[in-house]
Amino acid sequence: MNKLERTYNVSIKVNSNTLKEQKFKGEFPNADLKSILKTISLSTPFNYKINGNEITITE
Repeated sequence: MNKLERTYNVSIKVNSNTLKEQKFKGEFPNADLKSILKTISLSTPFNYKINGNEITITE
């Protein structure tokens, strides 16, 4: 998530200890952030809310 924060200039808050421990790998050339989050959530189910430059992730 740190790399997504740097790449897309956003702040990501994860409200789940289980998800905080997850590591995600993948390549998403030229993809927008919403598409990336949607793709990741298919393999590791979570919900997310985008509010400007802040993203909150919950189980």
